[in-house]
Amino acid sequence: MCPNHLNSINPSLEIRCADEEDAEQISALYKRVWDEFKSDFPEKLLQSRQPSKMEMIQWIQQDTYLVVVFRNSIIGVVGCKLEHGACLLTHMAVDKNHRRMGVGTALVEKVIEYAKENDSFKVWLDTAPFMSDAISLYERFGFKKSGYLQRHFWGLDVALYELVLKPQDHGDNDSM
Repeated sequence: MCPNHLNSINPSLEIRCADEEDAEQISALYKRVWDEFKSDFPEKLLQSRQPSKMEMIQWIQQDTYLVVVFRNSIIGVVGCKLEHGACLLTHMAVDKNHRRMGVGTALVEKVIEYAKENDSFKVWLDTAPFMSDAISLYERFGFKKSGYLQRHFWGLDVALYELVLKPQDHGDNDSM
């Protein structure tokens, strides 16, 4: 379900499923990445995005996490949570020194592939509305803004984006 392979955009990048042995490196990556945004996000949000090694092991056990490895170091990570026929793209982070190398693109590409393999109807995500580089990446893949939650995460507004993978079937129920 989560094969190791080389990235077609940058063949020196390996993309694979995370395992518990990766927890320490992933935790350190989240800490580095989110520390860059200390002035932009509420403290409690930052803390929730910087798991300890043990918390990261729990995240890996609960959901699928994909990592990008470059020279034996994890430089990118994203979570995939399957629920209700949809795939949530969550907790994406790319090391500052490895941005603009195709890491984020490769991760989003793999999440979409993972969602399709698991028969998801869509991939969705939430992000801060001022994260313009991330939003541009999602929009390049066809994600559309589908909602906006005011003061959602410890007072921070959140934009919702989705990429519909399967069109509405006439047999699907539109209303409850």
